[in-house]
Amino acid sequence: MEFFVHMYYYDWGNSTSVNNWLDLFDDCGFTGVAITEDLHSYDRFELDPDKRWKFVVTSPLTGDPSDTILNRLQGYGRNKTYKILFRQWADVATTDRWNNPGFRDYIADRFGARGRSVIGPVWTNADRLALNAYEPASADVMKFMAEGVIDTGIYDACMGVLLGWMESGEADDYRLFAGTPQLQLPVRQASAGIDRASAGLVLSQPREPAGQRSVRIHDANIAMQVTGGAAREVYGDSKPIGLLRGSCWNNQGKRRTLPFAPWETAVQSDDANQLDNGACTAAGFTQSPVQEEALRFACDILRGSGAELQIIEADRLNSNFETMDPPALPPHTVTADYDTTPFFNAMLARATICFERGVGFTATHFTGPNNVLTPWTSAMRAIAAARVYATQHPDELPVGDPITATPADIGSAIADWRDAGGGADRSVPVRFP
Repeated sequence: MEFFVHMYYYDWGNSTSVNNWLDLFDDCGFTGVAITEDLHSYDRFELDPDKRWKFVVTSPLTGDPSDTILNRLQGYGRNKTYKILFRQWADVATTDRWNNPGFRDYIADRFGARGRSVIGPVWTNADRLALNAYEPASADVMKFMAEGVIDTGIYDACMGVLLGWMESGEADDYRLFAGTPQLQLPVRQASAGIDRASAGLVLSQPREPAGQRSVRIHDANIAMQVTGGAAREVYGDSKPIGLLRGSCWNNQGKRRTLPFAPWETAVQSDDANQLDNGACTAAGFTQSPVQEEALRFACDILRGSGAELQIIEADRLNSNFETMDPPALPPHTVTADYDTTPFFNAMLARATICFERGVGFTATHFTGPNNVLTPWTSAMRAIAAARVYATQHPDELPVGDPITATPADIGSAIADWRDAGGGADRSVPVRFP
């Protein structure tokens, strides 16, 4: 299990700032860096087709073509190396990374099929749209970007891949699945297409596909399996791969994040600090503090998956502080002069919960505007020390027998987990077959 810091492509800055960030990461004790690159790093105007993918982490920082962020993370000109977790984020911006207009139209025209759009709904930021996970041609967009990730050397350098295609980067962002979804599920053609077996779908009578056909399905879970599974076809199974999830248990009626896709060997969720007391209590958590009980349950869901890579993410470590409990008495107002110590202690406690259950921890939005992580070197060091302790004492927390649950009844799953001893004193893996 690793202790990751997450950096968006736009966080890094120039050569000097990259080294400054890496110096800070060295000081904090992070063992890995999660890097996100967007679909709109494709330069359709580049004349050389082998140079059209221009990801930030693979672009030279100096006159030395080998001097890239990706290589510095691997020790180029540095004294420390990091595990690299790649996050493929295939949302569709109006412009490309160089502010050239028409990028969204380019993707729509290149990958649209028979009048159906690969472009999904727009959310709070009018310049960001999701891929339409219910349109099978969107799977080809995921493949297209995955091929670029391989060609530029990112896949060789990373330890695993997480996939998303929303403005939020989360494959399960329930806003995408509101209303009555319509999914056209493609059937593999003889030469190309989606591997139905990798998506967990089985034909009752095996047959050779005849032409372009599709099967209409009303299910967000299968939409995620197919759209993400397309990238997995390209990457193969040599490294852990899975979906970016906002939560592995909350709001299953819309999120439909469970069960995990059969091809997922990496599982991740943002369950460290997203949900307030009301949401946790309504779901059925009763052990105070309920937010920590919910986190233990989320960790045990990831543990129950048996995936090679398991990660819980602390997301938006500014506005999400407002409803965290502990610290006591939310909502909190995060201002320039607020007392950071209670938040230090709360995040350390939550990271320790993850590590003692064998689950990695990611701190996200490290550099974002108004975030409060940057001065937290001492807190990050404490979390790093908690990880070391957990790796040296892997059996300190007892592990009970796994239980089996159904996504349609999370309340019963929580109750069964608790009845089996799940909580602060015991880990009980939860499986969703």
